[in-house]
Amino acid sequence: MITLRCTRKVLDRLGIPADAQGFDAPTNALGDWYVNLLRAGREQVVMATSERSLLTVLLPARGMRERLVPELLRAVGAALRDLDVPGDVVAGELAAMQPMAFGPTASRSVLASMNNLAQMAEWRIRDGDSLVAIASWLGGVPMKALEGGGKGMVFPERAARHLLGLEGKRPPPRRLIRLRITLEGTRPAIWRRLLVPESIRLPDLHRVFQVAMGWQDHHLHEFAFGAACYGVPDPDGLDADLVDEAGHGLAELLARHGSGAFMYRYDFGDSWEHRVEVEGVEDNAQGLVSPTCTEGANACPPEDVGGLPGYLEFLAAVRDTRPTSLDEERA
Repeated sequence: MITLRCTRKVLDRLGIPADAQGFDAPTNALGDWYVNLLRAGREQVVMATSERSLLTVLLPARGMRERLVPELLRAVGAALRDLDVPGDVVAGELAAMQPMAFGPTASRSVLASMNNLAQMAEWRIRDGDSLVAIASWLGGVPMKALEGGGKGMVFPERAARHLLGLEGKRPPPRRLIRLRITLEGTRPAIWRRLLVPESIRLPDLHRVFQVAMGWQDHHLHEFAFGAACYGVPDPDGLDADLVDEAGHGLAELLARHGSGAFMYRYDFGDSWEHRVEVEGVEDNAQGLVSPTCTEGANACPPEDVGGLPGYLEFLAAVRDTRPTSLDEERA
């Protein structure tokens, strides 16, 4: 059990009294989580930071009253899996985080560190980076050690692994899957070549695709292996045929469905279809720790541009506004 130690604006947003009392002490490894709200243009973003490791996750604030707890658990689980924390350890930490109570912030040092992380996150948000990319980047930012945590600087991702009983540095995966992902219908093609761990799970692969292609993770997604679709189920059960992607690995599904290619769909309004081809499996001779983009071409379309037809109109408008001669450019 843990306490979500919220800033005053978060408590107000949730309708929780400022004098609410949480649990006396957390029972998990990473401790209580401090929760704040950041501004992302017209939207708001929930920022949650582990008090003991400073590991941070970011998630949209939409539906915060009803969805904060399950979305936080999902985000923390994804972040830990991204750090190569074994599945049983992730499950144990998520179980130990429940039940959750709400209360005000309690440690000035944690709050100060979270404010520093928030400032860095807002810079990256203004630059248009995705929430998953920002959170991953924050995990590698050296931070001043907290009270009782020793002197010098600590890396949140290493601190989290250490608290969970693992070596601070992630061991490199032994084998890698080489993928080529192409955004269907684009000419010239928008594509990337990626090396990902053979053990990668679908939630983590989704994050890799978002960062590599340049999307901002503002919309729903799904993976399609033939007729079988995997994604994040609707909490009201409206997607009866959609299998929960959590816990499913890429290698497992490739073997199960016997295919060397699958589809990754993003933003069901704009309907972006990506074809993903498996080009091979190889030993990790380079000792890569994180998924890596090795090749690619062309930037992805802007979010909410209206799908492929809207993107073509966008490109035409950009071309029409460009100077047609050196004299126009100088004017």
